[in-house]
Amino acid sequence: MKAIENFIEIFMDESESEDKRFTSICSISGNPTTLLAKENELRKQLNRFQISELKFSELHRRNVPKELIYTFLDIAILSSINGEIRIDVLTFDKHDSRHNVRGRDDEENLKRMIYHLLRNVCYNWKAKSFAFYPDQHTNFSRFLEPSKYIELTKLNPLSKKIKDKSLFRDESWFPKVEKVEMKDSKAVAIIQLCDIFAGIHRFSLSRMEKLKYIKNCRLGQMPMFQPQEIKEESSSEKLRFDIIFYIKEQAEKHKLPISLESKGYLCTHDPKCNLNFWFYSPQSEKDKAPTRR
Repeated sequence: MKAIENFIEIFMDESESEDKRFTSICSISGNPTTLLAKENELRKQLNRFQISELKFSELHRRNVPKELIYTFLDIAILSSINGEIRIDVLTFDKHDSRHNVRGRDDEENLKRMIYHLLRNVCYNWKAKSFAFYPDQHTNFSRFLEPSKYIELTKLNPLSKKIKDKSLFRDESWFPKVEKVEMKDSKAVAIIQLCDIFAGIHRFSLSRMEKLKYIKNCRLGQMPMFQPQEIKEESSSEKLRFDIIFYIKEQAEKHKLPISLESKGYLCTHDPKCNLNFWFYSPQSEKDKAPTRR
């Protein structure tokens, strides 16, 4: 594709909790040249360990080297810190007030969440146009429709409170979609990275109580009695908790506005941060999930 001013590429994948309560969508975006370099860097590591695909659901398996997992995380975190890429994860809870509606249309609701994420990505990059590459193992219209809605969305409009708009420069724009194409995650390592970050964010939300208990235990603040509802952590859970704590440690090391304590799950306090964990909360009483007609 020829060079286009303020053009970015957006890769995306999604992850759902075992009980279907939490759904996470992760996008990794940036300049095409930069993303190609990162893809090659990730692919080099996969080839090094003779792994074809790194999946969040399989991270705990014996044939998956821990060094590979943390190398993937390091590449992602450092690249976001350096401003080379953005990692945005949006997670929503189907048990909140927005989703507690009769006849909820989960497919249409997911499209709206994808739209919110795309809008956020385009706004933060000041992207005038983009190519969109979601994982091919999902419904194509699920991604095509939100990308078309973005073209009808005016980003960075002047505030309605401004009476005399002639005194201000209008820097708003409508993003243009250059391409929407499904990609095979086995062939695209960046989508594998999307799967890992989507999975780890919704896991931090679905295991909040246990996460708090494990964190306190590791800090030596072990309660006298283990709560009955909290079972011993499995091998897969232990690794996922380790990853959450590692991301938190790296955030503290590099002074990123990412917290674990304030909400009980991975949370980014400034959406401009290039590593953005976003738990969607209803914007108002009128913010309701769409329903089937």
